[in-house]
Amino acid sequence: MPAPGSADAQAFIRAHSVWRQVTGPAFFETMGVPIVRGRALDERDSAGSQPVTVVNRLLAHQLFDTEDVVGRRFRLGMSPAAPLYEIVGVAANARYTSVRSDMPPTAYLAASQQPARPVTFALRTAGDPAGFAGIARDTIRRLDDQLPLMAVRTMEEQLARSLQQERLFARLALLLGVVALVLSAIGLYGLLAYAVAQRVPEIGLRMALGAESRTVRWMILRQSLILAAVGLVIGAASAAASGRLIESMLYGLPPRDTIALSTAAAIMLATCALAGYLPARRAARVDPLIALRAE
Repeated sequence: MPAPGSADAQAFIRAHSVWRQVTGPAFFETMGVPIVRGRALDERDSAGSQPVTVVNRLLAHQLFDTEDVVGRRFRLGMSPAAPLYEIVGVAANARYTSVRSDMPPTAYLAASQQPARPVTFALRTAGDPAGFAGIARDTIRRLDDQLPLMAVRTMEEQLARSLQQERLFARLALLLGVVALVLSAIGLYGLLAYAVAQRVPEIGLRMALGAESRTVRWMILRQSLILAAVGLVIGAASAAASGRLIESMLYGLPPRDTIALSTAAAIMLATCALAGYLPARRAARVDPLIALRAE
């Protein structure tokens, strides 16, 4: 064991850091965290009994390189006076403070065996949890009207607070995407409309020589689709290159979301087709005599 306060001790602490979670009976059942080995903490774990703990899988592997750790003991802390905890169960890994952070090695301690401190109650309700908040406040006040009750929120609200950055980024990305799509459609429409105006004599000549309206329409519309295809190729390459960056900013999204990319491509093609259709229809309605006379 390295000497407390030494550089080796600091390195040891960083390599063996443990998240301590002080819990009461029914914590794992309430939070939906399964016990994979042994048992959960319960009323048997009193202040006068052997200090016990439930560890998650990460901590079990960190300490003993196996999940078969029920009955083994370890100290939380480097002091020789630190209590020796006996492992009575192994729980599945879980996140707590942030959905973006990695799951930490965790030791669950019995609240009855720890010093008194501010506590957080987690309640599982059968109905609307938001509507139960008032009942919980009244119950606490009847037990002790001097106890402060703060930060009452549902699990959905807790998750929403944790994902504020992702939701803000998603809204901004959606807004910028819509603006870019509208500007692109306007620009493409203007470009094709100008091209049609410049090619009116050519279009009139083609139609005078027997070109059908649908042939002229497709000739103009094809330009729009070619531009869209080039843009999609460049966009797909850029999306693939920036996938890792996007993954780090948005929780739970794969770096290459095939459905999202396909949907974006379909929207872009439809927008370009619509922007090109109006000038193409106008070109198909050119009167050959008027066009040739204008030339």
